[in-house]
Amino acid sequence: MLPLDQIKFFFINQKTIVKSILAFLFDCIIYFCVYLIFRNEIFKIGDEFFYFIGFCLLNTLLLIRYGHYQNKIKFINVEALLSSGLKSFILLIITNLIFLIYHNSYSFFLFTSILNVILIMYSMRVILKIILYGKKNIGKERVLIYGGGAAGVQLFDNITSDNKYDIVGFLDDSIDKINRKIGNVLVYKPDAFESLVKNNKVSMVFIAIPSISFNDRKEIVKNLLSKKLNIRIKILPSTDNLIDKNINFNLMEDIAIEDIIGRKAIPPIKNLLEKNIVGKTVLITGAAGTIGSQLCKKILEIKPKKVIMTDCSEIGLFNLMDDLKKYEQNTVFLLGDLKDNIFIQNFLNNHNDIDIAYHVAAYKHVNILENNQFSGFYNNVIITRNLIDALLNHTNIKQFVNVSTDKAVTPTTVMGLSKYFCELIVNEYSKKSNIEFSIVRFGNVLKSSGSVLTIFDKQIKSNNPITVTDKNVKRFFMSVEEAVSLIIQSSALEGKNRRFVLDMGEQLSIYKIAEKMIQLNGFSLKNKDNPKGDIEIKITGLNKGEKLEEELFALSGKLLKTEHPMISKIDENLTELNLEKFFRLLKENYIKNNVNHLSELMIWSKGKKNE
Repeated sequence: MLPLDQIKFFFINQKTIVKSILAFLFDCIIYFCVYLIFRNEIFKIGDEFFYFIGFCLLNTLLLIRYGHYQNKIKFINVEALLSSGLKSFILLIITNLIFLIYHNSYSFFLFTSILNVILIMYSMRVILKIILYGKKNIGKERVLIYGGGAAGVQLFDNITSDNKYDIVGFLDDSIDKINRKIGNVLVYKPDAFESLVKNNKVSMVFIAIPSISFNDRKEIVKNLLSKKLNIRIKILPSTDNLIDKNINFNLMEDIAIEDIIGRKAIPPIKNLLEKNIVGKTVLITGAAGTIGSQLCKKILEIKPKKVIMTDCSEIGLFNLMDDLKKYEQNTVFLLGDLKDNIFIQNFLNNHNDIDIAYHVAAYKHVNILENNQFSGFYNNVIITRNLIDALLNHTNIKQFVNVSTDKAVTPTTVMGLSKYFCELIVNEYSKKSNIEFSIVRFGNVLKSSGSVLTIFDKQIKSNNPITVTDKNVKRFFMSVEEAVSLIIQSSALEGKNRRFVLDMGEQLSIYKIAEKMIQLNGFSLKNKDNPKGDIEIKITGLNKGEKLEEELFALSGKLLKTEHPMISKIDENLTELNLEKFFRLLKENYIKNNVNHLSELMIWSKGKKNE
């Protein structure tokens, strides 16, 4: 190591108290050196010496009072230097005014000597910062920390070690904290946010309140976004995730759209959550998908006897196995296609103790199924029939849960049509079996692979325009964690042939979600009012069969309350379906690739819905 590097290493790695003492001694040396330079002139009028010493003492006390010596060289910024330098300069003026009043004369050398002290003192701090920490500390990205509590202070102490960020200030609504300083950074009211961002060119806000509730966090983020400034927002995770961790920048997470449009989940009803899981053997189809994988994790947390997971995606199943390594329960991962009856029968021969099945497997991407109509429709209905048949014939299963979708209501797409017929198939089997069948219906889940939010996120990160089919399109959204918890609880509600719908809240504007996602990523919307914006939203026109709004149950139906406030029973008549005839005609038309057959089924389904 070179001598200079050794010196830098020595100073950088000293404790804070040692650095504070060194800074104080450094200032004393500056006072003494300036005195030596000007001593001949200062001693011409004897009192000038005492005024100079008086300034040095008062300036030192002033710097101690405002925490100047507590600030590490690494954390010094322009604001800190100007703040301390201005106080010293005001003291210089006062010292010279007092001298002028008492001596009825002006001392050029007293003014010059003190001014040199100030200039040397603060310029040397900048020089030392560059020598010790490099030039990259100058011009750092400017940020605000929202939260002046313990977490915010710890974040402040750690964050600038990254040499990328300049903390402009803190925001806090606590009266006790406002207008106080943390280090050399002032705590402001949240109302000052907009002016701070504009006047200081702030590009990012760190929300450092890990104990905050979901709804309060949501409100803070919405208020920040309402100013429509080009800033990114990062947040510390919840307190539970910060146990035994030092709070630093690496823990900060980007605010996602889920934090804006999501809602706080109601705690599950314990007996409903555990009734069909604890000590039971559970089958989950489509286990590697967004809903399926989360269902696996949730069920494994509830201590089942065994969980059997099937999927036709090799990489999906591999990733699932990796995610579930931490669970010690008996798990079985099966790769295969549910259209293959031999595959189903073989695994059921080895695992015929299934108590409950959650049937999630299906092709779900609307646009892909519109371009591959017969293969998509055929897959979804065949695997439903094959699975139920095999379970009834080869196991003593007690419950079958069919996970459906709002698109099955008055279907206008092939995906929706296939899920509608899956509901009819389940309904027919429920009539001739003693086991409990249930259907649970809900809308879009956040973070799913095919979600419009995922597509928007990719478009933004690629700096491409966001594509929205229509400005008036609205959709239901729910977190996958909440959906999965409610699916499990719905299966424990009493009754036979049960059809349930989850409370999805209000439908949300896709266009407004796109606007918020642009803001969350620190960009501005490009439109007629702001032609110099970053990202525009393009309206592409509705896709084939796409609705402006979805429905969770037929207009002729109604919802009935259950013991769970977020789960309702659907009172609607499902039309009868002759299973033998339906599958015979389907196979014949599938062989001929007669897509018109699906159009006939679509017309038939709408006619039956309107009866």
